[in-house]
Amino acid sequence: MNLTVQAFLLCDSIDNSSNRATMLAMYDKLLAGRFPTARKCSVFCRLYVKEPRKYLIALQMETPNASLVQLLAPRMFRAKPNGILQVTCNIEKLRLTHEGIYNLKLLVDGEPVSEFHLTVQYKNSGGTTRIADRNFGFTVARPPAKPG
Repeated sequence: MNLTVQAFLLCDSIDNSSNRATMLAMYDKLLAGRFPTARKCSVFCRLYVKEPRKYLIALQMETPNASLVQLLAPRMFRAKPNGILQVTCNIEKLRLTHEGIYNLKLLVDGEPVSEFHLTVQYKNSGGTTRIADRNFGFTVARPPAKPG
């Protein structure tokens, strides 16, 4: 298959109301206060294909215990005449059952073309406060504030 993945992102939400997609809070790491937990999010995919035709697109997630979850059932999407194929998938409840790395997989015509690794960690309630910067996917640890 002759295609290029230009973007494969996880974010809080996507606004497609104009001719461009506006994404809010892209991330690759989440902190959870308890498990299981669920999160509303969106996935944005942009592909460049040599042949502007219909393609079968699916989105799957492999959990840390290797079970497979279908996030977007296979659906047909038509590429634009310029070869751009853009897909947005809004997920009402992304179920995260425990800590670990969740692997999101983008499939085109049944073939995996890209992967996205989402790290999910338990929010530490003890001696350190963990702060997640969801825009860049990193976590900073700092000592708790002194009582005063």
